[in-house]
Amino acid sequence: MVEVFKGQDAVVLSLGFQAEHRHSALVHASVKAGVKRLVASGYGANDNNTEVQKMFPIAARKAQMVEELKMLEKPGWSWTAICCGLFFDLYAPTALKKATDVDEWTVSHVDTDDQIRTGAEEWQTTGSMKGMGKLALASNLKEAYGADFKRQGLLDNKMLGLQHENLDEVVARVVDQGR
Repeated sequence: MVEVFKGQDAVVLSLGFQAEHRHSALVHASVKAGVKRLVASGYGANDNNTEVQKMFPIAARKAQMVEELKMLEKPGWSWTAICCGLFFDLYAPTALKKATDVDEWTVSHVDTDDQIRTGAEEWQTTGSMKGMGKLALASNLKEAYGADFKRQGLLDNKMLGLQHENLDEVVARVVDQGR
């Protein structure tokens, strides 16, 4: 990959769960190739939170990834990790229900601590991605896990030139445009 990365100012890694084991090699290749900026494949929750790392194995791996990136920092090579919280599609069903007035959407309310317990059991006993999904959601929803980036002063939308938008309003606008 060094040859592929040569001459690139920036590389964006967006690896799925099954390819995360290749992240380190790609990072090192970007350094060797002289890439100036790497956007690491670290999307998700606040992986710096030690409580999240204890509960959610992926967060622990992402925290290790960040430590590796810090150790590789040098003049001419820098990195960014994006912690974006829950992705749009996880919130969309509720917003679609509001925008369409269709009652076919089922919203279930669950206890976060129960989801952590059952998710951990499912992940540890069967390797179930459903169990991992429960842990991922909990890492973003439980207040103690620090995923409210705005409250923590970690929201950099302004720096990125992104305006604040309300999800319900955005989905309603998209639904109206499709009618």
